Amino acid sequence: MASSPPTRAAKRRAESPTAAAPAAPSKRTERPADAAATDTAAADRLSADEAALYDRQIRLWGFSAQARLRAAHVLVVGFEGPAPELIKNLVLSGVGALTVLDDAVAVAADLAANFFLTAAETAEAEASPSSSSSSSSPPPPPPPPRVVAARARIQELNPRVQIIPVVAPPTSATLADVAAAVAAPSSPVARIANAAARGPPTVVVSCGTSLAQHRHWSRLCDAARLPCLVGTTVGLDALLVCQTPAPWAFETEAAAQLHEAVAAAAATASAAKPASGETPSAAPTPMTVAQPTLETALLSASFGAVVPPLTPAQQKRLASRWSTALGPFLVAWHADAVGASGAASAAPDWSPLIAAVSERLRVPLELLPTADAMATWLPLFRAGTTIAPVSAIAGGLLAQEAQKLVTRIGRPLDNVCLFAGDTNDAKIMRLGESRSP
Repeated sequence: MASSPPTRAAKRRAESPTAAAPAAPSKRTERPADAAATDTAAADRLSADEAALYDRQIRLWGFSAQARLRAAHVLVVGFEGPAPELIKNLVLSGVGALTVLDDAVAVAADLAANFFLTAAETAEAEASPSSSSSSSSPPPPPPPPRVVAARARIQELNPRVQIIPVVAPPTSATLADVAAAVAAPSSPVARIANAAARGPPTVVVSCGTSLAQHRHWSRLCDAARLPCLVGTTVGLDALLVCQTPAPWAFETEAAAQLHEAVAAAAATASAAKPASGETPSAAPTPMTVAQPTLETALLSASFGAVVPPLTPAQQKRLASRWSTALGPFLVAWHADAVGASGAASAAPDWSPLIAAVSERLRVPLELLPTADAMATWLPLFRAGTTIAPVSAIAGGLLAQEAQKLVTRIGRPLDNVCLFAGDTNDAKIMRLGESRSP
């Protein structure tokens, strides 16, 4: 049978990635300093197999960005909520090393959204009659921590990525603990020469419903000048927050494609220059953003700074979501900050806390949850109630933001995203004041 003619997509794949680069825009941006170092020989550091495997995304952000992704080390704290989808997307995109820090043993509720775990690895499976041993045989070993149990399945997604499980408490572990675990003789990467795995994290992502965990890692990242993402889901709602050191330099996708085209042309013909006769090195300063810390954003929030501007109907819908989703999180965060929502406070007095949040954040009381609503919401939050589709969407958004921070291509989330699963709607809000460099 005669073969069919090649499709347009096949023809494009047969061509050089730089051949499809767009024409230079009228205004060019200079590359961030640490990104420029990976430009010229980036393609040489990617094997032919890697270039073919990641072809689609290389066409989007170029060889240099893929080389930065390959050299990155992403630390995911908390193996719950949006974490599984986040991990899947990062591993498939070719991040160099991915460390997952968690100390919990899987339970049956984890199986709702964590597709890296099986029922046989849960604590309930160990306690079931079918798994109990007879009096003549030794008792079965306890199930391993869930990050250890899931490592092999995560690794199957992409053998080129180093997967590093670290068993440590997410609310008290430090960056030094992560470095020690990676360097330990028992580490799966201890005998592998992987610079990304052995280096400090490039980005930290904190997942789950522990406010203490999010606050802990926000402070660690702020001190170490590392970008930090926070993702939490409660029922049908998800909240994402991005925190970056100031100033955080990045470039647009168009600028990245332009620089890829110029670098490729210079490599094949030293006389090739942009049409204007100028060189990219003479371009203006790169775009920057200065985002507040997590605590600054959530403890000094201001309602109204919504991007982009909303219509009155959209404002009304957002006000509803503010009350039912973001409002409870802000009240709980404030209660946690003043020590009123600890484990011993199963039923705190919400009325004065809600009034304090209204005054401190300048948010009208009608936009905040009632005391009864907080009493209903808090158990769901503490239990980590997760709905798989919402966790998947939140994890996908977190992975996209992590890729932006690693490659420095595209404006990072600025700075809070609220997703409502019942309406399949997401809104970006600027909460807190920008900090100076």
